[in-house]
Amino acid sequence: MIDRFHIQKYANDSMDNVRKRLREDVKETPGESVMCDKDLLRKHWDKLSPKEQENLQSWFRHMPELKMAYDLKEAYFEIWGALSSAIARRRYQKWLEQLPMEYREKDFRPLVSAMKNWGEFIFNYFDHRYTNAFTEQANRQIRDILRASRTCGFETYRAKIIYGTMLRKQMEKRRVAWKEDKGPRPLTGRKRRSDARPKKAKKIRLLPTPPPLQISLLDNLAAQSVI
Repeated sequence: MIDRFHIQKYANDSMDNVRKRLREDVKETPGESVMCDKDLLRKHWDKLSPKEQENLQSWFRHMPELKMAYDLKEAYFEIWGALSSAIARRRYQKWLEQLPMEYREKDFRPLVSAMKNWGEFIFNYFDHRYTNAFTEQANRQIRDILRASRTCGFETYRAKIIYGTMLRKQMEKRRVAWKEDKGPRPLTGRKRRSDARPKKAKKIRLLPTPPPLQISLLDNLAAQSVI
């Protein structure tokens, strides 16, 4: 079975291919954006705010082909709501019939090729709902810890992987409790600089002692002032 997130990525990349191709034909104007933001196009329509939907509609009015690519991407993602592999296959076949031939041979070619070559294993997901999302997340966290622990030994590195997640959760709970009722100070993972270093005693500045000749002159002035 092939993980669905890797296949869905092909749909976003295919739509982005259309966006890049359209951008090449637009003349750049100083101070104005010439193409819609790719992150906005990757969002599903029901996840967009009213302002974002209005922004997309303005781009679609100027670029009907961009709207077609977005609608094809959204229609492909609807396939993954099927309850069985048989329903998913019918939905995909219907989607493939609506896909223009120029898109099938160029912009959406990686997606169509993946579905053709690995379709049996892709559609197995609809009968067995398993993904490797947890494995991908765990591997990413391990790589992040490795980058931050270049000079650590193996035992330290292993302890960070095993107990680091639990420690971060405990720290977050302490921070939330401290914000709500001003409880004990939240854990920070390290001591504050003022706590870690001992406070140094303030140095008392002493005035230099004048030489003997100057002392005698001061005494004479003091005696004259008394007289």
